[in-house]
Order: sequence, then C-alpha cells, then structure tokens
Amino acid sequence: MYNHACSFIFCFGVFCAAITCPAPSEPANGGISFTDNTGLTVTPDGTNRVPIGTVASYECTDGFSRVGEMTRTCTGDSSSSDGIFDGVEPVCSRKL
Repeated sequence: MYNHACSFIFCFGVFCAAITCPAPSEPANGGISFTDNTGLTVTPDGTNRVPIGTVASYECTDGFSRVGEMTRTCTGDSSSSDGIFDGVEPVCSRKL
C-alpha cells in the first residue's frame, strides 16, 4: 500500500521499502549502542543497517573522553530508502 504520509517508507511506483541507515562504526577506544525511541535495544540487521529513528549512543573506554556528539539519530525522508545519521561521528581522545 502506498502511503504519502508515512516517513518510514520509501515508495517508487509499486515498490516500497523501509528507510534504514548504515550502522556507524564503533569509535577507536570506545563503543556504540543502538536504541529505538522507547529505549529498547536495536540490533543492526544482516546488512549492518538500522531502522529510521534509531539512536546511536557513544561512550569511551576508561582513560579516554568523547569529543563530539553523545548521540546521533537515523533520519531520512520518503525520497530514498537510504537514511543517514545526523551530526558527526565522535572520537575518543586520550585524557591528559
């Protein structure tokens, strides 16, 4: 079914697909976790993609501090099935 109002679906003619983002990589000396808008854990699928609205949360290992965003969100619109994470990937820098 074609739904112009749904921002979670990309449709081209009769073809429709969920909007997903490639999962960002873990920063060196850090980790990343994914949750949905209710706080439930999201696991990237077999192609390492996550659904629109997924929040990526970054943390750094002991002795390192995060430089940049603490969280980023998978965003997109109905013009493509490829979403993108907002903001810039953070890095973990050694504490001085």
